[in-house]
Amino acid sequence: MKRILAVLIVVIMIFSFSSCANVKVISPFTDKDIEQADARMEQLFDEIKQQNKDGLKELFSEKAIDDTENINIKIDDFLSFVQGKVVSWSRDESPIVFDSVENGNKTKQLVTWYTLDTDEQSYLILLVDYPIDTINSENAGLYSIRILKAEDENKLVGTWEDWVIPGIYILDN
Repeated sequence: MKRILAVLIVVIMIFSFSSCANVKVISPFTDKDIEQADARMEQLFDEIKQQNKDGLKELFSEKAIDDTENINIKIDDFLSFVQGKVVSWSRDESPIVFDSVENGNKTKQLVTWYTLDTDEQSYLILLVDYPIDTINSENAGLYSIRILKAEDENKLVGTWEDWVIPGIYILDN
């Protein structure tokens, strides 16, 4: 009986201590994750179509804006890079989902590739988005955009993990 009680106490202590830890795990995506990722892309699509610099900036989290040097110039460059009339977008794959839990608070990071088509060119876009962040509310929102012409896909170097940095990055080789 004493052994069972001792084991039970140890198990309770382990769960108590681990509940305070920040654990970031890759989670299987859900329909809600896909909806959230696609909703962010739809917002981006609308801002590009309207050439709305302020609207595009509003999609970004406070942290991404604070951590990005010259965000307004990067937005101008991004909108200039996309040539032609924007006609459609499609998701290339399901999002990669990272969940973190810390003291009962949650962060969800979605990493998703899209294709954006204009009447002149196709582009690949990687979005890194935090649709939920109750650990650090300043991080909620779009964190990073990577864009390149679809024809330059073979020039990509590195992995998406290397690209998870705040702001807008145009891969124009």
